[in-house]
Amino acid sequence: GVLCEVVNVVAQVEEERAFHDQAHRFILEFVRSLDMDGDRMLSRAEFLEVMERDPDLLVGLHNIGIDVVAFCDNAIALFDDCEKMEVSDFVELVTQFRGQKQTTVKDLVDMRKFISMQLRHVADELGRKTAPSAPNVAPGSPNRLSM
Repeated sequence: GVLCEVVNVVAQVEEERAFHDQAHRFILEFVRSLDMDGDRMLSRAEFLEVMERDPDLLVGLHNIGIDVVAFCDNAIALFDDCEKMEVSDFVELVTQFRGQKQTTVKDLVDMRKFISMQLRHVADELGRKTAPSAPNVAPGSPNRLSM
C-alpha cells in the first residue's frame, strides 16, 4: 500500500514537471516572437498583440491541456499588478489554468486574496463616485459644520 502510494506521488510529480516544461517551451516560443523590445519579458501590450494576432497560441494552449476559456476570461487580470512580467512568471500563471489540475489549498488562498483585492477596488471606486463633494465654505463661516 505505502509503496504504491509513493510510486503514485512520484508519477504525479513527474507528470506535472513534464507538463510545466512543455508549457514553458511552447509559451517561450510565442514570447520570443512577440518580444518587441528584446527584454525577454512579456508586457501587457505584447500579450494583447499575440492574443489578437495569433490564434495558434490558444490552439496550442488547448492542446497542452490549458482551459482556454478560463484563461481568456482572466487573461487581462494577469497584468493588473504589473506592466511586464518575466516569462517564467507568465508560464506559472498560465499553468494554473490547466484543466486537469486539482485544486489545492494554495489555489483557494490565492482566490481569496484576489477576490478581496477586487472587492477593495470596487469599494474604493464606489466611494469615490458616491462621496459628496466638499462645499467651498470659508473657515469661520456660519455654514461650516462643527464636529
